[in-house]
Amino acid sequence: MKEIKFNKTEKDDQLIVDVELPRRFLQVEPVINFSNSDMIAYLEECDIKLQDYDLSSQTHTQLTSYADKANEPVLQGTWVFTKKQKKVNKSKTRSYNKNKEDSKTGE
Repeated sequence: MKEIKFNKTEKDDQLIVDVELPRRFLQVEPVINFSNSDMIAYLEECDIKLQDYDLSSQTHTQLTSYADKANEPVLQGTWVFTKKQKKVNKSKTRSYNKNKEDSKTGE
């Protein structure tokens, strides 16, 4: 069986994954589909934590090797993930009003 080709590169805070499906030449060859859920499974196999990344762009939502007279197969696609920025917890500053003093009245 033909295999799906992956090319994974990391640049700065981006993860770029290029995917290429094999072309079908005969009708008896199986149809291969590749979607976002397959991408998630692939990244988990590579030990990449998806909670650290956001999907910033993709060329196609689904790749397929299926073709007919009206539709060409979609064999190549690129997924670009951007690393999430670390959130810094800032404490809220409270202004201190010096004019207010605790004074008891009514003696």
